Amino acid sequence: MSPTEPFDDPVPRTVVLSLDDAFRVLEAMEDARLELRDRGAAPGLQDELATVIRMLHGRLGLDEGWCAVSDNDVLLPAEVARRLGVPTRVVVQAIYERRLPRVKLEDGTLGIPADALDTFQVQTA
Repeated sequence: MSPTEPFDDPVPRTVVLSLDDAFRVLEAMEDARLELRDRGAAPGLQDELATVIRMLHGRLGLDEGWCAVSDNDVLLPAEVARRLGVPTRVVVQAIYERRLPRVKLEDGTLGIPADALDTFQVQTA
């Protein structure tokens, strides 16, 4: 290839996801982040996951309308899912639909106040 020929990059410059696919991607990243945190493993990877999670939160508008951090316990979406016995995707969708309050964590990602689980109702399709 000569310097005058355009670089033929097979990787697309943009990717379009359906909302459901975006929820599934967030689910996988949130689950992985929690698993790594629980094991005390790969802090650098945890930081990278948080960066991508923050980016997706922004693209989905999830970073708007969050509450100030309270003194109560705040859980990661995957922790909420674990407590409720549902897939993390259900929790991410509830955050998106504003059925669960969210607070901004120190790393810029979103968490859910633990006391919000007392009144949260899981919707079944």
